[in-house]
Amino acid sequence: MELLVSMGIIILLMGVGIVSYTQTNKKARDAKRKADIESIRSALELYRTDEGRYPSLTINANNCITSTSIAAGAVTYLATIPTDTKDDGATYCYKYILGASPFTTYTMTCTFEGDGGCSYTNP
Repeated sequence: MELLVSMGIIILLMGVGIVSYTQTNKKARDAKRKADIESIRSALELYRTDEGRYPSLTINANNCITSTSIAAGAVTYLATIPTDTKDDGATYCYKYILGASPFTTYTMTCTFEGDGGCSYTNP
C-alpha cells in the first residue's frame, strides 16, 4: 500500500513538472519572438533612414518573411533575418506587409503561444 501511495505522489509531481516545463518553454519562445521582431524592426528603420523607404522583402503566400537578410548595395542592415523557432510558413512566422508605394509604411506581426501576439505598424 505504501508503495502505491509513493508511486502516486511521484506521478503527480512528474505531471506538475512537465506542465511547468512546457509553460516555461512557451514563454521563452514568446520572449525570443519579441526580441526578433525588435531586431528586424530596427534594421527596417535603419534601411528607411538611408534609402527613404522600407525594403521589399521576399514573403510567401501567408506574408511570412522568406528573405534571408536586409541589405542595400554594400550596406547590410541585418545579415540574417531571424526565423520563428516553430516556423511553419503560416501561423508561426514573422509576417511583413509593406504599404503601398512609396513604401513608407509597413506592418509586422507574429503569433505567440501564450496570450495574444506581437504586432508593429509604422507609422
